[in-house]
Amino acid sequence: MSGLIWDQPEPAGGGPTLSRAHIVRRALTVADAEGVEALTMRRIATELGSSTPMSLYRYVGNKDGLIDLVLDEVYGQVKLPKQRPADWRTTLRVLGRATFAVMQHHPWFAALSHSRPPFGPNALRRIEFGLSAFEGMDVPYESAISYVSLVDGLCLGTALQANEESKMRRQRGILDDDKLRALAEPLHKTRIATGLYPHYAGWITSGGRWDPRVNFDFMLDCLLDGLAQRVNGS
Repeated sequence: MSGLIWDQPEPAGGGPTLSRAHIVRRALTVADAEGVEALTMRRIATELGSSTPMSLYRYVGNKDGLIDLVLDEVYGQVKLPKQRPADWRTTLRVLGRATFAVMQHHPWFAALSHSRPPFGPNALRRIEFGLSAFEGMDVPYESAISYVSLVDGLCLGTALQANEESKMRRQRGILDDDKLRALAEPLHKTRIATGLYPHYAGWITSGGRWDPRVNFDFMLDCLLDGLAQRVNGS
């Protein structure tokens, strides 16, 4: 099977337990529970009750086809309004918040999203929504896609950071913020005592709290404030 999976017709006769939709749902469940490392053809075949992964190849082509379908399934969960907001800033804010919300539900997604081209229908629907923010404005498409990419970069970077910290906590058995602060307190005190980092010391003594997931809206608004200087000045 050559080309993208969406260009290939789905074989008939597989029944309810062997269809692209069912394969993707099971693959998504595996990825959410165990990470992308578990997304192998053999593992998904086992999940579907098949003794060999060969039957899967008829439906997804190969491992790339499976990944394409799973990624696009996640893109499809990004909830966007049928009627986009009237102004570009609200449109990009809606896009950013909806995208980040889905990435939090699927922590593995941010690390995998750039491994395959975003040519699925759901991925293209999301890009189309973002680019439409500048419809009727004197904004070149090259600039428009750059603005959308900046929002995507914030979503991906924040999701990656949050996921890596969560993995570190699980590995070390640090399951709550109070325990993390207690473990870090002696290290903070040692650095503060040097007197070399007065602003860092100020942050720590003021509470030292920062969570990229909690602060995402603030960071998104800062990004949009910066974009407004260019968009409104163009």
